[in-house]
Amino acid sequence: MATIPKINLAGTQLGDVQVSDALASFPCNASVVHAAVVVHQAAKRRGTASTLTKGTVDATGRKPWAQKGTGRARAGYIASPIWRGGGVVFGPHPHEYNRKINRSAKRSAIFGLLAERVRTGAVRIVDSWQMDAPKTKTIVALKKVLGARTLLCLGLGVQKNAMLSARNVTKVTYLDVNATGVYDVVTHATLVIAEDAWRELEARFAAFANPVAD
Repeated sequence: MATIPKINLAGTQLGDVQVSDALASFPCNASVVHAAVVVHQAAKRRGTASTLTKGTVDATGRKPWAQKGTGRARAGYIASPIWRGGGVVFGPHPHEYNRKINRSAKRSAIFGLLAERVRTGAVRIVDSWQMDAPKTKTIVALKKVLGARTLLCLGLGVQKNAMLSARNVTKVTYLDVNATGVYDVVTHATLVIAEDAWRELEARFAAFANPVAD
C-alpha cells in the first residue's frame, strides 16, 4: 500500500498517511487530462473581440469617383476591405468559446492526476493549515524545505490566514479542495493537502470508483 509523508507547517515529517490501492493505482489518461485543461482554458476566454465588415463600417455609400473617365480603376464604395479604413474580411466577432466535457471524464482526469502525483512522490499531507495570523515567511520556508518549484496548498474550506500567506508567494496557490480543478493540479508540481481535505478527496474518489446504482 502506498503512503504519503505527513508533515507540519515547518516541513518536519510526522509520519505517513496510507493511500488505498485503488487510488494509488488509478490510471492517468493524458488525453482526458488534456481535454479537461482545454475546456478550462476555453471557458476563460472572453470572446469579445470584434471587427467591422464592409457593411457595418460607418461610411457613405456613394461612389468615390465616376465609373469612367478618370483614368483610375473603378471603385464602388470607400468601405471596401482593400482600402484603408474599410471593412475587415473574416475578422473576429463576439462568440462563446465554451466547450463541454462529461462529468465522469472530468473526475477521471482529476483523480488520475492526483494518483500520478502520489506515485511520483509530489504530495504531502499537512496536519492543519491553522495559523494564528498571516505569515508569508511560513509558506516561503515550507516551499524551500520541500524544494518545490510550484506549490498548490489545498484545505477543506477557506483558511483565511493560510490563503493570505500563500498569495504573497510567487508560484504558490491556496485553494479550497472543493474548488480545485484539473488545471490547478496540472500547473503545480507539488501538492500540500490538509489531512481533512485529503479525507474529503478519498471519500469523493470512493464515490466515483464505486457509484451506487439507482
